[in-house]
Amino acid sequence: MNARNMPCEQAERWIHQHVDQELSVKQVGELRQHLDACAACSGLYAELKAGKAWFVPSEAPAVPAGFAARVTALAFAGAEGTIEREAPVLAHLSGGGSRGVVLGGSDRFLKRATAVAAGLLAVLGLALYSQNAVSERSLVAEEGNLETVLEEMDQLNQEQVPSETEDAPKPEESQR
Repeated sequence: MNARNMPCEQAERWIHQHVDQELSVKQVGELRQHLDACAACSGLYAELKAGKAWFVPSEAPAVPAGFAARVTALAFAGAEGTIEREAPVLAHLSGGGSRGVVLGGSDRFLKRATAVAAGLLAVLGLALYSQNAVSERSLVAEEGNLETVLEEMDQLNQEQVPSETEDAPKPEESQR
């Protein structure tokens, strides 16, 4: 079959395989000929290729020194359950590097202080909301005929209000 006569359904399957680099060189050549002749399939190929660009493999995460040895030793020792964790370290507080500030017992204080601050913010938010809340009475529309109100608004829109700029010189006059 001539590549230019390739049905779009087959080309679409091949496009997906081509984006995943699963086609042979011969198939890629045939697909390219079809893409040159078919705008719809070319658009699909461009869209899929652009979408694939978002999925770039990232670098492997850094593993702490001695991690594999500790895990292996614990596995061979028959360790079960969870392992006691070391005290959390906040390296960013000490300017980075390998030495950090050990929180230890101050963890509880930080959690409680955060909870108290969140509670105070909630109370403050409710107080501000209640001060700015609109009463129901101010939301009631005046009794009246809608047509009358619309006519009055049209009259106001048609009136010419003298502007402050009428007394000002026109740009042509100021340049003379």
